Amino acid sequence: RCEHLRAIVNKACRHQESQHPTLNADIGLFLAPNAGRYAHIAEAPWIRTNVADEVERLTAWYQPVPQLEEVVTKAQAARCVAVVGDAGTGKSALAAALARPEVTQGKVPPRFVQAVFFVSERTTPPELASTLAGQLRNSLSGFQQAQEQFKRSMPLQEFNALETVERELLAPLRWLPGDSPMRIVIDAVDRLSTGAQLPVQSALNFLASDPALSHMRLLVTSRPDAPLPLGSQRIQMTVTDDRQIDAYLKQRNVPPEHRGAMIARAQG
Repeated sequence: RCEHLRAIVNKACRHQESQHPTLNADIGLFLAPNAGRYAHIAEAPWIRTNVADEVERLTAWYQPVPQLEEVVTKAQAARCVAVVGDAGTGKSALAAALARPEVTQGKVPPRFVQAVFFVSERTTPPELASTLAGQLRNSLSGFQQAQEQFKRSMPLQEFNALETVERELLAPLRWLPGDSPMRIVIDAVDRLSTGAQLPVQSALNFLASDPALSHMRLLVTSRPDAPLPLGSQRIQMTVTDDRQIDAYLKQRNVPPEHRGAMIARAQG
């Protein structure tokens, strides 16, 4: 390799120094994302977005919970389904599993979800809108065209004056032709900061109730004490049965002699 010869060349040719990147390469080890890692799920809208790592982390070794089938059934009819439960009951993992059907043992249909977002205390309305819109451009044919048509429909100054949520997400959804079912998952709406809560809740209410979006299905997760979108049908997450925890530990190859103590400590 070039780097193995560089010292010899520089010693023999003292009036010049190799500068070309190939000739002056760094001999260190470089790590990069594996482009083929998600090849088998290339259709998933969250692939290569800022939520991909979270989806993968939450669904590693995923074991479907009883509420998953109920969520899928209700989400096919209800405008908004809210999965409610205390911390640690598996709400975020369920939200991620809805977007990654291949880990659900056939309980979630393929391409069930068109966009997913995980709220944190740092989430801003523009970040939420941009992330969802980016995924919808991948998963909904016509969404990008709807964005462009909406932008052309009004003076640029008025367009730029709109809030990001309205400009990038809500208004293009109104312009989207057809009535094919589409589902958006928002995890942990209870974590919204005080500044983000009002605009995001307004956007969720719009998605859950606007007559022009009767084909829209919204799924949110939350702790019990947080406000939910209008008309939400609640599904309660409860503690996990010890048999399910034991099956999970068995799947993780935990030796039988350790499972009892771990089940007791997990407390559901």
